[in-house]
Amino acid sequence: MTISSYEFTTYYTSAGGWFIITAFEQVYDWTKNPTFSKNTLIDNIFDLGFDSKRSGSVARVNALIKLIEGDAGKEALEKSRDSSRINSAHPNASSLADGLINKYY
Repeated sequence: MTISSYEFTTYYTSAGGWFIITAFEQVYDWTKNPTFSKNTLIDNIFDLGFDSKRSGSVARVNALIKLIEGDAGKEALEKSRDSSRINSAHPNASSLADGLINKYY
């Protein structure tokens, strides 16, 4: 399944660039081999502290799943890697994203 550029922008914005870098590996691995429930995945992601309410983590996880399953995971990582705002807030973002791109793509 391929997603449109509009869908990419919507899902990317919903997930958030730093979240994509931080949670990518866990969500990607789950999409390829879901050995536990989606609720457990969401609970694990919620525990990372991105959201004050679980519903925020539900939205982020669903958006990232759609990016990965829509063959846009690499593009999302590249966009996050290249974001000056993300790199300013998280100086290791670029190298983390590159590591994920090299590992999964």
